[in-house]
Amino acid sequence: MATGVVHAQNSRSGSLFDAHTQEALPYGSLQLWPSQRGTIANEAGDFVLQSVAGDDSLFVRLVGYKSLRLALRDFPADGRLYLTPLVRT
Repeated sequence: MATGVVHAQNSRSGSLFDAHTQEALPYGSLQLWPSQRGTIANEAGDFVLQSVAGDDSLFVRLVGYKSLRLALRDFPADGRLYLTPLVRT
């Protein structure tokens, strides 16, 4: 009889959008904390985060936008994340 350990891969996928224009945002940086795993959104703003833990928080950053911090338990079911543009005065 063979025995082994099976690890469930928990992932989250989604897309980044501008909160004002609703346009897709390419190449945003997404990082999980404290696990320190992350990814970069593709040219369509789509991303997949692999091996996420329930107690992780997600940090999203993109030049010209306010950073977003989100507990994974609050990750939206549709995977759509909205970033607010920085306002220049």
